[in-house]
Amino acid sequence: MADRLSLWLGPSVILAVLAVSGIVEALWPDTFYRISQEDGPVEWATVWAFVLAAAAHLGIAATHRGMATLYGLTLAVFCIVVAGEEISWGQRLFGFSPSTYFLANNEQQEFTWHNTVEDGTRKLALQAVLLGYGLVLPLLVRWDRVRPLAERFGVVAPPISLAVGFVATWGVYVTYPWRFAGEWVELAMGIGFLLGAWSQPGVLLKALAGVAFGATVTPLLLAGLRTEDPEASERAVAELAALHEDWRQGNLRTDCGLHRRLYHVVTEDDLEGMNDGAFAALGHRSKEQTRFFLDPWSQPYWVMDRCDDDGTRRIRVYSFGPNRRRDSTHAEVRPDDVAETILEWVAQPEEP
Repeated sequence: MADRLSLWLGPSVILAVLAVSGIVEALWPDTFYRISQEDGPVEWATVWAFVLAAAAHLGIAATHRGMATLYGLTLAVFCIVVAGEEISWGQRLFGFSPSTYFLANNEQQEFTWHNTVEDGTRKLALQAVLLGYGLVLPLLVRWDRVRPLAERFGVVAPPISLAVGFVATWGVYVTYPWRFAGEWVELAMGIGFLLGAWSQPGVLLKALAGVAFGATVTPLLLAGLRTEDPEASERAVAELAALHEDWRQGNLRTDCGLHRRLYHVVTEDDLEGMNDGAFAALGHRSKEQTRFFLDPWSQPYWVMDRCDDDGTRRIRVYSFGPNRRRDSTHAEVRPDDVAETILEWVAQPEEP
């Protein structure tokens, strides 16, 4: 019975994660949007899945000697690196600004190495991990010619039943059927690495409970630790007003559906006037904050241009605010975020 539970528990959990993401996105898009954001439940579930997977692989390494520890240590380091990259190595937690290199070369202007890699290469690497670890490796160790070598180096391949979950995760990543699907793919991959290291049903259930607990409690703890900052909030309001003035002067152009960091909009559209306008004239910021359009909490300012089918259009420039986390949705600015509405065109109802 225990063996049968182990056989089906892993793939069932991974498939459930992917299914839940699609259901929530279809039925409750605003909820899906919020929980998929940075420092939200999905991200922290991913972090805890990889942290616990690292602990499991360290345990595998500890049960071997010599070269046989290499496999466990390698996977443990990989899992720790993924967890660290997922939270930008504490950038948003501690509110520090990354170096100029990351601000200029990282698509997300954060302290992560994987986002400095070319997009196509990064996607191929993730696909290789999903299929290599989740499908190819469990098949290889079942081959008589490879099994002795795998045992020599302490290779503990994930159960072959998990291949269903890994292949499904790969499929979602390749097709990207909904926005933020990548965040759920990372969560599914983390759970896959966790389940690949622990095979006992009791241990698996406890590990999954730990992931769920961490995903629920960590955001709540962080929300309690982050306090309001009235002085910085006042500076943000002044900076947003300056950005509004720059837009009125014709220095900022947007298109319907745009939702990007302001720095990338300015640099890609070569809007040099934005670097010499009212925002640049404010003297209370560092040169780095001005050049890269960072808010008082050292996080990027964002531009959102939303056009609805009824003709309504709203353009906003906003900051994540004191908690350094996006709380707003496309439809509304939620508490803590600081925003300036650049343009609001509300369609008039048609006359009967």
